[in-house]
Amino acid sequence: MNVEVSNTSIFYQKIANITDQMLVAVHDKNWEKLTELELLCAECIDTNSTKSHKNALSETELQAKVASLKKILSNDKKIRHLLEPWMNEFNVMMKIKSD
Repeated sequence: MNVEVSNTSIFYQKIANITDQMLVAVHDKNWEKLTELELLCAECIDTNSTKSHKNALSETELQAKVASLKKILSNDKKIRHLLEPWMNEFNVMMKIKSD
């Protein structure tokens, strides 16, 4: 999958789409897919963070960027909420094994 994007609003839209897929993977308890998507998201961020997007965004592009950011934050909150009980259980299991 190509992770390079041409402008800022598309970049945030791409990250939002990846986090949508991550949320589905968490719901499905598909940890392999979640890991794959986390790596894809990191690659996308790494690839595009070094680029300088100096062009001012139009009002429409700015609204799209803000909507994508809200979606990313919402997905992140939902993912963390779903993972928290599992992570707590995992930590308990790891503690029992190390005792």
